[in-house]
Amino acid sequence: MSKDDFTAATALLAGQGLVVADARYDYQVFGSWFIELATSPALRLVWDGRDGSLVVQRKTDKIFSGLPVWHDVWLDKRPQDMHAALREAAAQIHAIKS
Repeated sequence: MSKDDFTAATALLAGQGLVVADARYDYQVFGSWFIELATSPALRLVWDGRDGSLVVQRKTDKIFSGLPVWHDVWLDKRPQDMHAALREAAAQIHAIKS
């Protein structure tokens, strides 16, 4: 996914009333990125550029090596239609946070 896709995903989530707490894109890691949302429970949308997976994750209470542990709650491996996958991910986030 490109930086434009990352920007579009951020705009899509913000446009649906979700507050972005943190968002990072890293072209050096195969274009991977995450968008962490200010939700309860804490959720984030992740693009794993190496595997080509779009993932919704929920933050757990666990800590590993000083960092929070995230649990996958929805996964789309190698989506054919990225915009449709982003819309489905946003729907999953709304369902989880409700």
